[in-house]
Amino acid sequence: MGNIVVLGAGDFVYDIKSGDIGILISRHLSRVPHRSSDFSLIVWRIYWCRDGDSRYTEESVINMILSEHLILYSSN
Repeated sequence: MGNIVVLGAGDFVYDIKSGDIGILISRHLSRVPHRSSDFSLIVWRIYWCRDGDSRYTEESVINMILSEHLILYSSN
């Protein structure tokens, strides 16, 4: 069975490659119009100490945590 990663607003992430620290600010559903069908992406807004505001898909954040590119510090 795979690892389960639960993300929440207020969680911190540490980027081991850049040394930057980010805080997960908000999670929202982003609809993407497509000719054949509409689909949605779950997007996290992360505020980074060095680079400011960025947005990432939830899947990419989880993949970076599982690959140990990011270390998650949960506030829960």
